[in-house]
Amino acid sequence: ELSNMPHDEVSQYVHVQRNHPELVSDDSLVNFLLAEDFDTKLTAKRVAKYWEARQRIFGPDKFALHMTLNGAMRDSMKALMVGWLNLLPHCDEKGRGVIYADSILVNSENFNSREQVGFLALNCFPNIILHCIYSRPS
Repeated sequence: ELSNMPHDEVSQYVHVQRNHPELVSDDSLVNFLLAEDFDTKLTAKRVAKYWEARQRIFGPDKFALHMTLNGAMRDSMKALMVGWLNLLPHCDEKGRGVIYADSILVNSENFNSREQVGFLALNCFPNIILHCIYSRPS
């Protein structure tokens, strides 16, 4: 479906596909398919919009890099270090880890945009969840 879309709508995706094909492998597209209930046309639009948003947020030099502190997020260290996203030391009544986001620290001094906050959060949450799972007493 992506190949049937206008080039200006998929140019970021095509760039990533050529330069970092591992970022757009079939495995990476599964979540997009799930989000669109396996509707391939809607999935193609979602994928194209995702890469367009990454370019808008991280810029043309970094959007196609891996979402790591050495890749696309390399200039986001200050934003991550201000402590806006924290795993609290206590669990809830069911033993689950509690993540606290301090919205006061989410400002233009620490972040380029609200969209950057979203990308950082989505990429930090899985690591925080894994930390909760593996640091929980048996």
